[in-house]
Amino acid sequence: NIHGCAFCNRGDKIDAIRAGIDEEKIDQLDNYEDGPFTEKEKAALALADVMVLTNPKGAVSKDIYQRCKAHFTDGEYHSISVNREINDVFGYVKEMDLCDSTIASILMFLWRIIARLFVKDLPNSNMSVSHFIQLECSPPFELSRGLIGGKSKPTNYEEISSSDFRNFDTKGTIKLVWAFWLSSDVSGSTIIHTETRVFCCDKLTNLKFLLYWIIIRPWSGLIRIRLLKSIKKKAELIKAL
Repeated sequence: NIHGCAFCNRGDKIDAIRAGIDEEKIDQLDNYEDGPFTEKEKAALALADVMVLTNPKGAVSKDIYQRCKAHFTDGEYHSISVNREINDVFGYVKEMDLCDSTIASILMFLWRIIARLFVKDLPNSNMSVSHFIQLECSPPFELSRGLIGGKSKPTNYEEISSSDFRNFDTKGTIKLVWAFWLSSDVSGSTIIHTETRVFCCDKLTNLKFLLYWIIIRPWSGLIRIRLLKSIKKKAELIKAL
Protein backbone atom coordinates (compact mmCIF):
# COMPACT_ATOMS: atom_id res chain seq x y z
CA ASN A 1 0.00 0.00 0.00
CA ILE A 2 1.08 3.66 -0.14
CA HIS A 3 3.43 4.03 2.82
CA GLY A 4 3.21 7.75 3.56
CA CYS A 5 6.41 9.11 2.00
CA ALA A 6 5.29 11.63 -0.64
CA PHE A 7 8.76 11.85 -2.18
CA CYS A 8 9.04 8.06 -2.57
CA ASN A 9 5.49 7.75 -3.86
CA ARG A 10 6.11 10.30 -6.61
CA GLY A 11 9.20 8.47 -7.78
CA ASP A 12 7.55 5.07 -7.52
CA LYS A 13 4.58 6.27 -9.57
CA ILE A 14 6.86 7.51 -12.36
CA ASP A 15 8.72 4.17 -12.41
CA ALA A 16 5.43 2.24 -12.41
CA ILE A 17 4.07 4.20 -15.39
CA ARG A 18 7.34 3.66 -17.28
CA ALA A 19 7.02 -0.07 -16.59
CA GLY A 20 3.62 -0.06 -18.28
CA ILE A 21 1.33 -0.22 -15.25
CA ASP A 22 -2.06 1.40 -15.84
CA GLU A 23 -2.36 4.76 -14.07
CA GLU A 24 -5.88 3.89 -12.89
CA LYS A 25 -4.44 0.97 -10.91
CA ILE A 26 -1.74 3.16 -9.38
CA ASP A 27 -4.32 5.73 -8.26
CA GLN A 28 -6.41 3.03 -6.56
CA LEU A 29 -3.67 1.34 -4.56
CA ASP A 30 -5.17 2.80 -1.38
CA ASN A 31 -8.24 0.64 -1.98
CA TYR A 32 -6.82 -2.26 -3.97
CA GLU A 33 -9.33 -4.81 -2.63
CA ASP A 34 -12.11 -3.00 -4.52
CA GLY A 35 -9.92 -1.66 -7.32
CA PRO A 36 -9.37 -2.84 -10.91
CA PHE A 37 -6.97 -5.63 -9.95
CA THR A 38 -6.98 -9.37 -10.63
CA GLU A 39 -7.20 -11.77 -7.68
CA LYS A 40 -3.53 -12.58 -8.20
CA GLU A 41 -2.59 -8.90 -8.05
CA LYS A 42 -4.74 -8.39 -4.95
CA ALA A 43 -2.98 -11.29 -3.23
CA ALA A 44 0.43 -9.79 -4.04
CA LEU A 45 -0.67 -6.35 -2.82
CA ALA A 46 -2.04 -7.85 0.41
CA LEU A 47 1.35 -9.48 1.03
CA ALA A 48 3.15 -6.20 0.27
CA ASP A 49 0.78 -4.39 2.61
CA VAL A 50 1.84 -6.47 5.63
CA MET A 51 5.55 -6.37 4.72
CA VAL A 52 6.09 -2.61 4.25
CA LEU A 53 7.49 -0.72 7.27
CA THR A 54 5.37 -2.44 9.95
CA ASN A 55 6.74 -5.98 9.75
CA PRO A 56 10.52 -5.99 10.39
CA LYS A 57 10.61 -9.74 11.16
CA GLY A 58 8.81 -10.70 7.95
CA ALA A 59 6.03 -12.65 9.68
CA VAL A 60 3.10 -13.58 7.42
CA SER A 61 -0.25 -14.81 8.69
CA LYS A 62 -1.67 -18.16 7.59
CA ASP A 63 -4.50 -16.40 5.76
CA ILE A 64 -2.13 -14.23 3.73
CA TYR A 65 0.09 -17.23 2.98
CA GLN A 66 -2.84 -19.35 1.77
CA ARG A 67 -4.14 -16.48 -0.32
CA CYS A 68 -0.79 -16.06 -2.08
CA LYS A 69 -0.29 -19.82 -2.35
CA ALA A 70 -3.38 -19.99 -4.58
CA HIS A 71 -1.60 -17.87 -7.20
CA PHE A 72 2.13 -18.26 -6.59
CA THR A 73 4.61 -21.06 -5.92
CA ASP A 74 7.50 -21.36 -3.44
CA GLY A 75 10.05 -21.00 -6.22
CA GLU A 76 13.15 -18.96 -5.36
CA TYR A 77 13.30 -15.82 -7.51
CA HIS A 78 16.01 -13.17 -7.98
CA SER A 79 16.70 -10.51 -10.62
CA ILE A 80 19.23 -7.84 -11.55
CA SER A 81 19.42 -5.01 -14.09
CA VAL A 82 22.38 -4.89 -16.50
CA ASN A 83 23.28 -1.78 -18.48
CA ARG A 84 23.61 -3.59 -21.83
CA GLU A 85 21.28 -4.74 -24.58
CA ILE A 86 19.59 -8.11 -24.23
CA ASN A 87 21.46 -9.76 -27.13
CA ASP A 88 24.78 -8.88 -25.52
CA VAL A 89 23.80 -10.10 -22.05
CA PHE A 90 22.45 -13.54 -22.98
CA GLY A 91 25.92 -14.88 -23.81
CA TYR A 92 27.17 -14.05 -20.33
CA VAL A 93 24.19 -15.83 -18.78
CA LYS A 94 24.82 -18.91 -20.91
CA GLU A 95 28.54 -18.99 -20.06
CA MET A 96 27.95 -18.31 -16.35
CA ASP A 97 29.45 -20.84 -13.95
CA LEU A 98 29.14 -21.35 -10.23
CA CYS A 99 32.83 -20.59 -9.69
CA ASP A 100 32.75 -17.23 -11.50
CA SER A 101 32.35 -15.34 -8.22
CA THR A 102 34.89 -15.75 -5.41
CA ILE A 103 32.25 -14.95 -2.81
CA ALA A 104 29.83 -17.42 -4.43
CA SER A 105 32.57 -20.09 -4.35
CA ILE A 106 33.12 -19.51 -0.62
CA LEU A 107 29.37 -19.67 0.00
CA MET A 108 29.20 -22.87 -2.06
CA PHE A 109 31.93 -24.40 0.12
CA LEU A 110 30.00 -23.54 3.28
CA TRP A 111 26.74 -24.71 1.70
CA ARG A 112 28.32 -28.07 0.83
CA ILE A 113 29.29 -28.69 4.47
CA ILE A 114 25.67 -28.30 5.57
CA ALA A 115 24.18 -30.00 2.51
CA ARG A 116 26.18 -33.19 3.12
CA LEU A 117 24.01 -33.80 6.18
CA PHE A 118 21.11 -34.32 3.77
CA VAL A 119 22.63 -35.20 0.39
CA LYS A 120 25.23 -37.97 0.33
CA ASP A 121 26.31 -37.80 -3.33
CA LEU A 122 27.56 -34.24 -3.58
CA PRO A 123 30.78 -33.70 -5.55
CA ASN A 124 33.92 -32.89 -3.57
CA SER A 125 34.44 -29.65 -5.47
CA ASN A 126 32.02 -26.82 -6.16
CA MET A 127 29.37 -27.69 -8.71
CA SER A 128 29.72 -26.22 -12.18
CA VAL A 129 27.42 -25.95 -15.18
CA SER A 130 28.72 -29.36 -16.31
CA HIS A 131 26.77 -30.94 -13.44
CA PHE A 132 23.49 -29.63 -14.89
CA ILE A 133 21.34 -30.86 -17.77
CA GLN A 134 20.50 -28.23 -20.37
CA LEU A 135 16.72 -28.28 -20.62
CA GLU A 136 15.96 -25.29 -22.82
CA CYS A 137 17.91 -22.62 -24.64
CA SER A 138 16.03 -19.92 -26.59
CA PRO A 139 18.44 -17.02 -27.24
CA PRO A 140 18.30 -14.26 -26.19
CA PHE A 141 15.34 -14.76 -23.88
CA GLU A 142 15.35 -18.07 -21.99
CA LEU A 143 17.76 -20.64 -20.59
CA SER A 144 17.04 -23.43 -18.13
CA ARG A 145 19.14 -26.17 -16.60
CA GLY A 146 18.20 -29.18 -14.49
CA LEU A 147 19.75 -31.21 -11.71
CA ILE A 148 18.78 -34.58 -10.23
CA GLY A 149 19.81 -35.57 -6.70
CA GLY A 150 19.21 -38.49 -4.38
CA LYS A 151 20.22 -42.10 -3.94
CA SER A 152 18.25 -43.30 -6.99
CA LYS A 153 19.39 -40.74 -9.54
CA PRO A 154 20.56 -42.15 -12.92
CA THR A 155 24.32 -42.64 -13.16
CA ASN A 156 24.49 -40.76 -16.48
CA TYR A 157 21.96 -38.11 -15.55
CA GLU A 158 24.01 -35.24 -17.04
CA GLU A 159 23.53 -36.83 -20.47
CA ILE A 160 19.77 -37.45 -20.38
CA SER A 161 17.44 -35.44 -22.59
CA SER A 162 15.07 -32.72 -21.39
CA SER A 163 12.08 -35.03 -22.02
CA ASP A 164 13.72 -37.81 -19.97
CA PHE A 165 14.32 -35.29 -17.20
CA ARG A 166 10.68 -34.21 -17.30
CA ASN A 167 9.43 -37.82 -17.07
CA PHE A 168 11.89 -38.99 -14.42
CA ASP A 169 10.07 -39.63 -11.12
CA THR A 170 12.00 -42.38 -9.31
CA LYS A 171 11.29 -42.59 -5.59
CA GLY A 172 13.97 -41.06 -3.36
CA THR A 173 15.11 -38.41 -5.83
CA ILE A 174 14.76 -34.65 -6.22
CA LYS A 175 14.62 -32.68 -9.47
CA LEU A 176 15.73 -29.05 -9.55
CA VAL A 177 15.23 -26.59 -12.41
CA TRP A 178 17.27 -23.40 -12.53
CA ALA A 179 15.69 -21.04 -15.07
CA PHE A 180 16.85 -17.72 -16.47
CA TRP A 181 14.83 -15.35 -18.61
CA LEU A 182 15.77 -11.93 -19.91
CA SER A 183 13.66 -8.86 -20.61
CA SER A 184 14.34 -5.25 -21.63
CA ASP A 185 13.19 -2.21 -19.69
CA VAL A 186 12.23 1.20 -21.08
CA SER A 187 15.80 2.51 -20.75
CA GLY A 188 17.23 -0.23 -22.96
CA SER A 189 18.88 -2.08 -20.08
CA THR A 190 18.40 -5.82 -19.62
CA ILE A 191 16.81 -7.44 -16.59
CA ILE A 192 18.04 -10.94 -15.81
CA HIS A 193 15.44 -12.97 -13.93
CA THR A 194 16.29 -16.30 -12.32
CA GLU A 195 14.11 -18.75 -10.46
CA THR A 196 14.71 -22.15 -8.90
CA ARG A 197 11.99 -24.78 -8.66
CA VAL A 198 12.21 -28.14 -6.93
CA PHE A 199 10.17 -31.33 -7.35
CA CYS A 200 10.40 -34.17 -4.83
CA CYS A 201 9.42 -37.55 -6.25
CA ASP A 202 7.78 -38.89 -3.07
CA LYS A 203 6.39 -37.63 0.25
CA LEU A 204 9.29 -38.81 2.42
CA THR A 205 11.82 -37.09 0.18
CA ASN A 206 9.66 -33.97 0.29
CA LEU A 207 9.71 -33.94 4.11
CA LYS A 208 13.50 -34.32 4.15
CA PHE A 209 13.87 -31.56 1.59
CA LEU A 210 11.70 -29.17 3.62
CA LEU A 211 14.03 -29.58 6.62
CA TYR A 212 17.05 -29.11 4.36
CA TRP A 213 15.50 -26.02 2.74
CA ILE A 214 14.76 -24.33 6.07
CA ILE A 215 18.47 -24.47 6.89
CA ILE A 216 19.97 -23.90 3.46
CA ARG A 217 17.69 -21.30 1.88
CA PRO A 218 19.63 -18.17 3.01
CA TRP A 219 22.87 -19.59 1.61
CA SER A 220 21.16 -20.59 -1.64
CA GLY A 221 19.76 -17.11 -2.14
CA LEU A 222 23.11 -15.42 -1.46
CA ILE A 223 24.86 -17.67 -3.97
CA ARG A 224 22.38 -16.75 -6.70
CA ILE A 225 22.60 -13.05 -5.90
CA ARG A 226 26.41 -13.13 -6.10
CA LEU A 227 26.27 -14.96 -9.44
CA LEU A 228 23.90 -12.37 -10.87
CA LYS A 229 26.23 -9.61 -9.72
CA SER A 230 29.14 -11.46 -11.34
CA ILE A 231 27.27 -11.60 -14.68
CA LYS A 232 26.42 -7.89 -14.41
CA LYS A 233 30.03 -6.97 -13.63
CA LYS A 234 31.41 -8.92 -16.59
CA ALA A 235 28.84 -7.62 -19.08
CA GLU A 236 29.20 -3.98 -18.05
CA LEU A 237 33.00 -4.18 -17.85
CA ILE A 238 33.23 -5.30 -21.49
CA LYS A 239 30.92 -2.46 -22.51
CA ALA A 240 33.12 0.08 -20.65
CA LEU A 241 36.22 -1.21 -22.43
